[in-house]
Amino acid sequence: MSTVREGQNDFYLDYVTISTTRSTDQTSREISRLVTDFEIYEHLDKPYVTAKLLFVDTYNLVQRMDLQGGEKITLSIKPTESDAEAREIEKSFYIEKFDVIQSEQRRVVTLSLVEDIVFVSTTKNVNKSYTGSPISIVSTILEEYLSKDTLYTPDIYQGRMKVIVPNMHPLEAASWVKNRATTSDGLPYYLFSTLASKDLYMVDLGTMLTAPIMNKGTPYAYWQGITHSELNSRYAVVQRFQANSQHNLIDLIRKGVVGSQYKYYDTLRGTDNELNFDVGKDTFSMLIDKSYFDDNQKRFNYGPDYTIDEKPIGEYQSKTFSRISSSGAYTGVGDFKTIDQEFEFGGHKNAMIARSLKHFMTKTPVTIQVSGRDYILGTSKNPHLTIGNKIRVLVLDTLLDTGQDPEFDKKESGDYIIFAAKHIFSKERYDVQLLCTKLASYLEDPEL
Repeated sequence: MSTVREGQNDFYLDYVTISTTRSTDQTSREISRLVTDFEIYEHLDKPYVTAKLLFVDTYNLVQRMDLQGGEKITLSIKPTESDAEAREIEKSFYIEKFDVIQSEQRRVVTLSLVEDIVFVSTTKNVNKSYTGSPISIVSTILEEYLSKDTLYTPDIYQGRMKVIVPNMHPLEAASWVKNRATTSDGLPYYLFSTLASKDLYMVDLGTMLTAPIMNKGTPYAYWQGITHSELNSRYAVVQRFQANSQHNLIDLIRKGVVGSQYKYYDTLRGTDNELNFDVGKDTFSMLIDKSYFDDNQKRFNYGPDYTIDEKPIGEYQSKTFSRISSSGAYTGVGDFKTIDQEFEFGGHKNAMIARSLKHFMTKTPVTIQVSGRDYILGTSKNPHLTIGNKIRVLVLDTLLDTGQDPEFDKKESGDYIIFAAKHIFSKERYDVQLLCTKLASYLEDPEL
């Protein structure tokens, strides 16, 4: 990633077109010159992007196009710099809803937008049987109903299954099947869309944790009392930093992702079995043993030494879950598994690990705002630089007057996964707010 340069407008809107298939006074209009601000949102838990767009309605489009929601917005974003590897970004949305603010001088319209696949998916219904691995089923549904390709990481533990999708929209069905997928170590999958790519991604958390740090050579840095010019030679500037208050261990205990018991009933044999879950032993110890963390980032956002009456809290079964483990519906007929069935009984532990990790991933988030330039200048080889990627963020703890290197806040600093991104475009500049999450903090200051 290149060094952040403050105060530059590094993009321009090549076109923004609003159109409708209905018979109105005007069916299409290019409005890029009317747009004052717009924002685009990406999120790891959403297989689509959303947006907000503000424009001054000097053409009276609300009346002439009879806006009712469902109109199509197509836009193109281009970098202002001449960069051989920089690409034009094109994206299509539909209006979900809109608000109008009327004054004596002008009318301002705020459009709430969803990616085009959301609107298309909402009109279609899936009632169908599919056979294959979770990723093959997800890919088939998205291609068949939405004409979307899916890029994915292949390590899926569940193997072949037979699934009957019960009256769902395509995106809803794909997310339902995705939630069943884990790696062989129990790490969950995320299905998401991005601003920079036309494809959808289905990527496991293990791949994200072990990915290289995009900005290791020029990490993001945040502290007061240091000017941007002093930082630019070594760090990239964080304009704003916010530590979101989500350290709610009691809520996680109540949800059964710290310690719990799962009861599984086999309807074919009429038997039941039990599995106990301890997040410290089953999840975090496994992550260390399998080298998902760097040696310097192993202080978890869960303290394994918490005890009640001298007993670790992970050994308490604070919640009990009941599940059907097998029905034998396809035994001897292709030997497919049902969506809740595993190769062996112990395989159910993977679903417990995946569920706990999804909750702990959002336990200690931070939000940073940085220049968006680095995130719009993707290349053909690496077009997607936001959610699911890993970045280094350093927050100052103390600054010594002796000329020594700064000491960093080891809890707030870290190698983060970008969990959500908000692209903020205005006439003056382009910035990005990144919601960043991590499972562990530094033990010592990182080597720079």
